[in-house]
Amino acid sequence: MHIARRLACQKIYNCTTRLVSRRAWNVIHNKWICRLSGSVSCSDESVNLWVEPEGHRTGIKVYNTLTKRKDELVLPHGKCASWYMCGPTVYDSAHIGHAYCYVNFDVIRRILTNIFGIDVSTVMCITDIDDKIIRKANQTGLDFQTVVKRYEQEFHEDMAALNVQPAHVYTRVTEFVPQIINYIQKIEERGHSYKVDTGSVYFDVLKYGKYGVFQKKGESVTTGNIAVEENKRHVQDFVLWKAAKPGEPKWDSPWGPGRPGWHIECSTMASYIFGMNLDIHTGGEDLKFPHHENELAQSRCYYDCNQWGNYWLHTGHLYLQNDPYKMSKSLQNVILVKEYLKKYTANQFRLFCMLTDYRGVIEYSDEKLGKACAILDSCQSFLHKCDTYIKGQLVTAEFSEAEMIQRLSETKSKVLTVLADDFNTKDCVDAVMSLINYTNSCLNKKHQSVPVCRSPGAVAAVSVYVHRILGQLGVTIGGSKVAASDETERNFNYVMDSLVHFRKNVRNYALNPTEYGATSSESDQHDVSSRKIKPLLQACDELRKDLSVININVHDYGQESSWKLMEGHSSSNIKTSSLPKKKKEQAGS
Repeated sequence: MHIARRLACQKIYNCTTRLVSRRAWNVIHNKWICRLSGSVSCSDESVNLWVEPEGHRTGIKVYNTLTKRKDELVLPHGKCASWYMCGPTVYDSAHIGHAYCYVNFDVIRRILTNIFGIDVSTVMCITDIDDKIIRKANQTGLDFQTVVKRYEQEFHEDMAALNVQPAHVYTRVTEFVPQIINYIQKIEERGHSYKVDTGSVYFDVLKYGKYGVFQKKGESVTTGNIAVEENKRHVQDFVLWKAAKPGEPKWDSPWGPGRPGWHIECSTMASYIFGMNLDIHTGGEDLKFPHHENELAQSRCYYDCNQWGNYWLHTGHLYLQNDPYKMSKSLQNVILVKEYLKKYTANQFRLFCMLTDYRGVIEYSDEKLGKACAILDSCQSFLHKCDTYIKGQLVTAEFSEAEMIQRLSETKSKVLTVLADDFNTKDCVDAVMSLINYTNSCLNKKHQSVPVCRSPGAVAAVSVYVHRILGQLGVTIGGSKVAASDETERNFNYVMDSLVHFRKNVRNYALNPTEYGATSSESDQHDVSSRKIKPLLQACDELRKDLSVININVHDYGQESSWKLMEGHSSSNIKTSSLPKKKKEQAGS
């Protein structure tokens, strides 16, 4: 039987190959294969039907889930990009599985904007009516509006705490019900939907005929989160309008009271903001099917076109160590964002994300997060060391300034190349760390007693670049001082400078009393001097330990000293309650 079908296809090919172009033949061939095999879908059509846009060629290669390959990002409206992102269903607190998705896309957005100079307009949908929301409202005894307002606000707070930039526009399903009804009516007019006895309206997948473009070759399109209803004509048909059930929120419509289906909301809201011309559509890997599959089907039928949304990007999943299932609220194998931030910082999580392929599957563990923490600490220590060298507090052996500038130039070129290759942040971090390691090797060279030529300009150039590229990716490192954005922080910097300067003088006197006015006869009294000086050195060490408790690190370089504020803390965190116990007692006395 299969041989007969293949022979039939071969005859069709022989008759038509001379009459049509290769591109047109590919489309015809795929359609015949699908029909002869009895399948509703054919995922290979997605490549043949996809047409590269005309416009500004960015030179950036992105993995397009629609074509299952890397395509060059081409923008029809110059260096402007429209981006629709599927947001949360706000019925519970966000966990780090959600954060993995949104932080990754925030990094990509920053790369497009800060590295390649593309103006990105972003829209994020908020699903504020859904079966899960209704269930949560029933469980808590609250109305659904109260539930969604609480968890939407919490979501925004969590994203802000993770330094995720807000979308330019947030759309909510309940605010778009009239537009959703109009959207369904248009699909109905084109003959791609049907109403069942219950009052629900379904999308007709068989009539659409292009289903399954987001599925892997050979994978069944009947898998996934497909709702089973007795009144549906086909198992893959999905609901556009859900008929009202007793006690549930409902809106009037031409088909009777009810509420929008899950998939139609995104098609409508994205179209309302961007129209037919959508450049980038994103979401987690679990949304590819059926959500994005259905969204694409609806939109193609609404616009009567083959292409809606030029580039589809999906992030991978986050798993807990030794857990075979992705993080999910329903499985209760999650770490809430708020819980995570009690132990780690936003910068550490961002670097954790950047050390992997955003499309890949990643296992979360303290050990793997430790690598990100170590890299971040290395960056902070490096920038601090550069600062002390530039100020003359750190003296090293002579090194090649020309070679350092050459390494910097090569790193800049490498970073641009890897980020243009599907936003390869892992290789970007590796390139930056290689530059840091090289520069550190120069700054760690022991100096001789003879004067040497210094190269503060080259070191400053490297320091500025490292600080800038990390900032462009959303990793905020304040350097050795708190950013003096207000009077309190300026005063804090002044107090710390004065304190460290005082400690330096005391320490140097204790180490070299003759240089601070002590007579030779006094210094000869070694035993007496040691007894007097030892408490001064102990006091200096004790002060350094006390400051480290509140994450202020004091560094000694010979006769010079400096300080830096470590990751995750600012001057506003430093209060009497943070001091060691003995300091509290003194402060309160």
